[in-house]
Amino acid sequence: MNNPHDIAFKTAFRRKDLAISFFRHYLPEEIVRDTDFGTLELINGSYVDEAFAESHSDIVYRVRLRGKDVFLYILFEHQSTPDRMMAFRLLCYMVNLWRDYIAQHPKTKHLPAILPLVLYHGKQRWNAPLSFREMVTGGGDFREYVPDFIYRLYDLGRHGNDLLRSGNAALNVTLHLFRHIFDAESGTVFGQTADMVIEIEDAGLFAETLRWAVTYFLNARNEDAGELIKIISREAGRVGDERIRREAMTAAEQLRKQGEVLGASGIILKQARKRFGKLSPVLEQKLRKSDLDMLDKFGEAIFDFRDLKDAEKWWEEQENGGNA
Repeated sequence: MNNPHDIAFKTAFRRKDLAISFFRHYLPEEIVRDTDFGTLELINGSYVDEAFAESHSDIVYRVRLRGKDVFLYILFEHQSTPDRMMAFRLLCYMVNLWRDYIAQHPKTKHLPAILPLVLYHGKQRWNAPLSFREMVTGGGDFREYVPDFIYRLYDLGRHGNDLLRSGNAALNVTLHLFRHIFDAESGTVFGQTADMVIEIEDAGLFAETLRWAVTYFLNARNEDAGELIKIISREAGRVGDERIRREAMTAAEQLRKQGEVLGASGIILKQARKRFGKLSPVLEQKLRKSDLDMLDKFGEAIFDFRDLKDAEKWWEEQENGGNA
């Protein structure tokens, strides 16, 4: 998945320091008080249904709360409008998580609690039900038979800047850019971000956060990349920090190379399918992930192969340092 919001969210919230800062400032006080954040552990994988992978991204952490394991489930909603069925979708994703837990603990007789959180940065105010039971009609006598839970909502568009700046400096930059990424004036969006980035004192954290911000800004803004680079350079000059301009140039070059590889990969995949028909999953994956040099070599050799097995054998020999 190449959705820039998905990539930015997962890159940011997989950092434990940033995630802990978020939880400490945005979870209920009584939960924060009883949570041992020293036990926080990232759970690999996604529990979002494939049909919604373009609009939903998730991160799961396991942590000890009052001596028991619980899951903190963050869902990033990157549609521009609220999802009225969010509570239902969350129920499905939570069940997916529990299924995975049962598969890993087949003898368990209990399920760990899940605290669902939704992060939303659309322009329209969130108006979807926060409780699952609110979505179910025909209540009355049936209420006790209907599952129910609520989710915590963080509508970034409704939070003031003061509240969004209550975490650590890297979290402040992250939430600020998520909130303003759709704003009309690109110069203001990046300028305010640059003002916040230079507040980060740790050199390593500064570089990591700046790289994240520049990459997200360039990927998510629906504008000419060259113009965005000029904006970044201008704002770097305004704040007097050459590191920002330098990082922008580096990120832009990486994005250009990624674009070249994606373009070449698409062309080679079309050629291979035309030559051999359906490709094996292994070969298709190799073609999608290879660099330009390997793609060029494969493109030159493709018409020398008698069949798909020849192509796969050639690739295996290349990886082993041999020649086809």
